Amino acid sequence: TMGPAQQLTNDPAFSGSASIAATRDGVVHVAWVDTRTASQQIWTKRFVPGSGWTPDELLVFSTAAAAQPSLTSDYEGHLHLVWRDSRDGDNEIYYKEYRPGTGWDAADTRLTVNAATQSEPNVDADPQSNVYVVWTDQRNGAANPDIFYKERKGAAWQAEVALVSSASDTTNSVQQFPAIAHDGQATTYVAWTDHRLPASSGKNREVFYKVGTGFVTGVETESAPPLARLLRNYPNPFNPATKIVFRLERDAQATLRVFDVHGRLVRTLVDSYLAAGPRTVEWDGRDDRGHPLASGTYYMRLQGGGTYVSRAVSLLK
Repeated sequence: TMGPAQQLTNDPAFSGSASIAATRDGVVHVAWVDTRTASQQIWTKRFVPGSGWTPDELLVFSTAAAAQPSLTSDYEGHLHLVWRDSRDGDNEIYYKEYRPGTGWDAADTRLTVNAATQSEPNVDADPQSNVYVVWTDQRNGAANPDIFYKERKGAAWQAEVALVSSASDTTNSVQQFPAIAHDGQATTYVAWTDHRLPASSGKNREVFYKVGTGFVTGVETESAPPLARLLRNYPNPFNPATKIVFRLERDAQATLRVFDVHGRLVRTLVDSYLAAGPRTVEWDGRDDRGHPLASGTYYMRLQGGGTYVSRAVSLLK
């Protein structure tokens, strides 16, 4: 059941085109377009459990105009924001990231470099903070815009790809308003509005859909062996403690965390840069504050070297 409507902005200028994302710790982030500085810019605020809403904050100050924000969060609590920006004399797609503990990037990242208009960006991310972006692109003609795609693998942005263009739509029609979602494992989904069907059919605007399995993924494959493995834990079920054995195939930053069945983080067992090789860690069935946890199923999640794996463990009392 949804609660009553709440007013988040209170300014005589225009505030609109909001995008919202929430992290697993219950913090809610909102980004929107605001004209209180005369031109369109991106503002933000967040709701922190126990503290309430923070004051409005100017997040993107473009020398021209910034609009059409799209915001998403990932498993690690990072936020990813894309928007349309005209600071370079034409409309381009820009990106900014929020990292827990350090905040938003100081600099904005330009994702597209083209004299034509790029607009209507949409973003999603997977559990390894890889980022997936789609947008409407007019480089092949303003009368028949296409859908383009770009991904960030680790820290490196890859070359942009035309997902829907004259190569796949022989009618060379209008495609616009794309949306993207990644399932956190191996598959990316894109949907958009498409005008390729003839008006005479009465169906000149329909929703089309595309599935991609060749994008960035953290799942194990034969061609790309996993760089982190959860080998076993013993005993399982356990009381009062269990030993967790894992292995890194190369030196890497690694985390080993325990979550409850609701996805809440209850214990961080490892969070450091480790040398390659096997390791054994003991978990005593307590949370990060030292409190004993109730009987039930918990999930250990190991992340390292761009790979993440999880395993269920049962605590019995």
